[in-house]
Amino acid sequence: MPNSQFQKALSELRARVSNVVAQDAAETTVLTRALHDLDVLYAELEIQNQDLTETQLELERARENFRGIFEHAPVAILSVSASGVVLESNRAAEAVLGRTRESLVGKPFVVCLGDAQLDIFFQHLAATTRGAPRAPVALVTRLPSGEMRHVELSSSVLVGQGVKSLLCHLNDVTAKQQVEAAQQKLERRLHEAERLEAIGRVAANIAHDVNNILMSVVALGEFVKADCEGRPSENDMTSLLDAAWRGARLMRGLLGLSRPAAGPPKPMDLWVVLQRVHAMQKHKKPGVEVRLIPTTGSAWVSGHEDDLFQAFLNVTTNALEATDVGGEVVLEGTLAEDANRNPLARVRVRDNGAGMTPDQRLRAFEPLFTTKGDAGGSGLGLTLVFKTVRAHRGSIDVESTPAAGTTVSMDLPICPAPGAASLAPTARRPLPGTIILVDDEKLVRTATRRQLEAAGAKVLAYESALDALEDIRGGLTFDAAVVDVNMPACTGPEFVERLFELLGPRPVVFVTGASGELIPEALLTYECVRLVRKPWTRDQLFGTLHAVASARPEVNPS
Repeated sequence: MPNSQFQKALSELRARVSNVVAQDAAETTVLTRALHDLDVLYAELEIQNQDLTETQLELERARENFRGIFEHAPVAILSVSASGVVLESNRAAEAVLGRTRESLVGKPFVVCLGDAQLDIFFQHLAATTRGAPRAPVALVTRLPSGEMRHVELSSSVLVGQGVKSLLCHLNDVTAKQQVEAAQQKLERRLHEAERLEAIGRVAANIAHDVNNILMSVVALGEFVKADCEGRPSENDMTSLLDAAWRGARLMRGLLGLSRPAAGPPKPMDLWVVLQRVHAMQKHKKPGVEVRLIPTTGSAWVSGHEDDLFQAFLNVTTNALEATDVGGEVVLEGTLAEDANRNPLARVRVRDNGAGMTPDQRLRAFEPLFTTKGDAGGSGLGLTLVFKTVRAHRGSIDVESTPAAGTTVSMDLPICPAPGAASLAPTARRPLPGTIILVDDEKLVRTATRRQLEAAGAKVLAYESALDALEDIRGGLTFDAAVVDVNMPACTGPEFVERLFELLGPRPVVFVTGASGELIPEALLTYECVRLVRKPWTRDQLFGTLHAVASARPEVNPS
């Protein structure tokens, strides 16, 4: 090849090589720039990834904080699906519902409710899901143990990822309901007490007049009975007097809730009292046998015979009313011992009648509680029995089974048997000298005067306490006074206070047919002052007159 051609080819080759080198340099520059851009993008991605990691950590911490707040919130919270399935629960909810989280989550909430609560819950759920305003609803939840709890349920809608669920708040109001129930019970008791007080006021208004009438019947009836001794009509008079005393006991029973028995306690043979009850009740209900299991010996108890008689009568009457035709009521008296081996007299009255439920048995002694419904029970009978037995330092127990019958047991402490002298009828002992009788009721005044004069006393009777005071100021002397409490113009206590101012303490027996203690306590502190309630027996009145006549005139030191 000629040299010129070679040179030309070499020049072309160099030119081509230069072009290739120039192109590679441009491509290298582009590649370098691309690599630089990639480095910048990678750095930015690293920064974003670090930010995302920190955000995830913050979200996890927030989630844990929320979980802790939810878990340890002092209120019961549930997350519930729109269909009523529990999605989540906290510890307070577990405590309120008495179930673990594992036994709640994934289960329908209605497993915690009674059947009667299902409609209430689903209506609340539907209304809340629709967004309708919904006040809290009251539900009764059932624990696995069977215990029932009262809760208030309030809910709000939660929306997440397009799915609706409910956030439910449970407020345990069981204690509140118990307090309200106790308050209602107290209000009922207050109402019962007010009712009882109203009964007492009505009874007190009529007691004076009724007892004055009964006093006349009893006093004059005793005279007629004495005249009929040994004749067939003696039994008729006994029945008449028993009826009068029954009326007196009914009146005393009505008033007995608000006042203690009058007079000091004295020994009585409890078996004799039980025999009296049997005699009165054995023919009371045709078709029901009233049987007295024979008792031997005596059982002496210290107390008020009329009160115990009425208590046994009330229990026997209840037994008769609970027993259908063909049944029987059994009265039994036995001797027993308490835990300290102290002797007791035990009176049992049992029947094979309707019996009582456990709840009725627990409420048997509540004032005004009765199982007789519209049959006319007052609800006072067993209340008075309980009060009477406790007043005699005794105890009472009721055992009863529905449709099988009831047994009422009353235990009373035994006292020493009285001596022969204390058993002597006081009606046969002469009364002290001259007695002033002050009573504004003519029938009572006449009957009492006859009683006192028959016992040998000289009686100066007055309708007005002011007239008696006038004669005393004029020099009238006497040995004792029988004074009615409730009188117009000058009451019995006012008369005695003026009498003591004139002459000093004198033997006085207050008599009254009213309820309550209407005599100033200062007067009753005198040993020579006593109270007898109308109607009385001769032994009661004469025994009290003998007691005040032999007492010291000064104030009782006790």
